[in-house]
Amino acid sequence: MLTPYEDGYSARVIGSPVGESSPVRFGLPATQDEVNALFWRGDERAVELFGAQLFDAVFAPPVGTLLRRSLDAVDRAGEGLRIRLRLNDTPELADLPWEFLYAADLGRFLALSDRSPVLRYVEQDEPITALAVSPPLTLLAVVCDPGGDFEPLNVEQEWTRLQQALANAEAGHVLHLERLAAPTLSALQDRLRAGEIHLVHFIGHGYFDEETDEGGLVLLDDTGKGVLVSAKRLAALVHDHAALRLVFLNACDGARGGRTLFGGVAQKLVQQGAPAVVGMQFEIGDRAAVALAQEFYESIAAGLPVDSAVAEARKAIYAAGDNRAWATPVLFSRSPDNRLFALPEGDARPVIATQPFEPETILIPPGAFRMGQDGAGTASPAHEVTLPAFRLGKSPVTNAQYAEFLQRVRSQEEPRRAGWFLRRPPADALDQPVVGISWHDALSYCRWLSESTGRSYRLPSEAEWEKAARQGHLERLGGVEEWTLTAWGDDPSVSRFGYPYRGDDGRNDPEAGRWLPGLLRVVRKGAFGEAADFEVTRRAASAPDSRVRWRGFRVALALEEGAT
Repeated sequence: MLTPYEDGYSARVIGSPVGESSPVRFGLPATQDEVNALFWRGDERAVELFGAQLFDAVFAPPVGTLLRRSLDAVDRAGEGLRIRLRLNDTPELADLPWEFLYAADLGRFLALSDRSPVLRYVEQDEPITALAVSPPLTLLAVVCDPGGDFEPLNVEQEWTRLQQALANAEAGHVLHLERLAAPTLSALQDRLRAGEIHLVHFIGHGYFDEETDEGGLVLLDDTGKGVLVSAKRLAALVHDHAALRLVFLNACDGARGGRTLFGGVAQKLVQQGAPAVVGMQFEIGDRAAVALAQEFYESIAAGLPVDSAVAEARKAIYAAGDNRAWATPVLFSRSPDNRLFALPEGDARPVIATQPFEPETILIPPGAFRMGQDGAGTASPAHEVTLPAFRLGKSPVTNAQYAEFLQRVRSQEEPRRAGWFLRRPPADALDQPVVGISWHDALSYCRWLSESTGRSYRLPSEAEWEKAARQGHLERLGGVEEWTLTAWGDDPSVSRFGYPYRGDDGRNDPEAGRWLPGLLRVVRKGAFGEAADFEVTRRAASAPDSRVRWRGFRVALALEEGAT
């Protein structure tokens, strides 16, 4: 516990595996401006020196003696020691980079180990317990670039990186990523009211007003103009949403404190009910931001305590050679053990047993998403579509999988056999997407796969394809053009089945060609990049009997109620 004392401060241990301690009086080894300058220098030796000075000041005997005895005790037990800094009486110390604490005799930064995580503990009377929940956990991204008088932000690039971080990690199996349709306070309130949100990830501007001693975030008002939303107003929404366990603030001043304990946005959110908030105390580069998000959410998905998840993320950044960015994330917590979720025992990922020749599928959770884009063209206007849960092929069907089908199928309707499909594919082409496949060929493959496995395989609708692509679940996105189940119409220049999308108007009928001669089917292709929104919304028409060398397909799998 840290408290004021004369012209300095006092530190004492109020709880440890080996008891309590009497106070230690100390002064700060550097001012905040000096610390900021130290960070920007990026000199690892200088950072170690500052961290050692801070450690020696705060953890002088008998506080330091109890720390070492406690570390020895938990090490013998095969456990860790959580270092909780109670700052209720010294809110001004929240801005100090405690993550730099360096124990010279141990030769390491304490915060770089999940056996000794460092966090700012906001002590509250109401106890926090882990939320019992089954995957998927819903992660809501609030992405805001207000423009106008505010410094421009490349938030779409950050959004793409967040999608990539989850798509490339085990977290993608447990966390359902959703983007708030509009970054307004009213839209956030509506979404929280519509269903459970377990985690919120904010990308945008934060602020701190020294005159009012209050921080907040920049959102949009109903006219699309940037507006300052105080921590107090944000916290009012958090307080009434019991399922929300974590807020991640990828914003400037997100971790900043003030003269009072609950002036900063992170501290205020914790006070009003959020068990944990992660904020940034320094700017963070692109590579470090991706590593941070991927390692952090992967650890959360694995059921680790949130302080251990932050420590794992720090280690990933540090191992990549960044001498300063690893200390950027700051954890504020009101949970004694920092376990946010009580996940099911064992592997919590939604999986399905498969035959060796079946494509790997991933669970796409139920819920709404933003489909299409505003402007001209067949993919407009942007609108909200709600889909039930389904599974989708992680990658397009491969040459090896399609060749298995050709070798096993024996019917009058079997697809055309040509070229090397008369035998096994070459070894270097086995895992490549099969191309030159007509819509009818793809449908025949799905029917054969259903008969062979007893499961309901089909082609995905274009809405299912776009939802999965937007949420970053698809591998080899953009490698080939892909067939969908959805009908376009009979005129290639005008889509008869246009937007807003409706799943009950016959467009997803596999037999629609019987009642609409000349029917064309929708093909999709997407890619992550600067124009990611355009890429995943682009739709075109093609005759179902056409076979082109750049087109393949992936499968969808219908779920029975309660199945994963």
